[in-house]
Amino acid sequence: MAQGKLKTKTSIPDRAKNKKKQKLQQQKRSQLRKGSRFIAPKKAHKLQSAKLKKNLQKTINKCIESEIAARVTSQEGQQLKVVNVPKGSGDKKKK
Repeated sequence: MAQGKLKTKTSIPDRAKNKKKQKLQQQKRSQLRKGSRFIAPKKAHKLQSAKLKKNLQKTINKCIESEIAARVTSQEGQQLKVVNVPKGSGDKKKK
């Protein structure tokens, strides 16, 4: 006859399962990605707030650029020349 108790299958408590799942999800979210990517939100109110934030950022940048151009013009006596580079001609080399 066998001596001792029979082994019973034990299960992991729910709290431990949830912690493990949360940790895995957090690791997936924090994985390194190549380049600066912006992932748009899916909910409508978050889309609106993201759009508003982007527009505010654009207007603030325009104001800053115009102020700096005005300062340069007043100090140097000639206008600041801005050169726009075409999008396709960048120094991007693959390794």
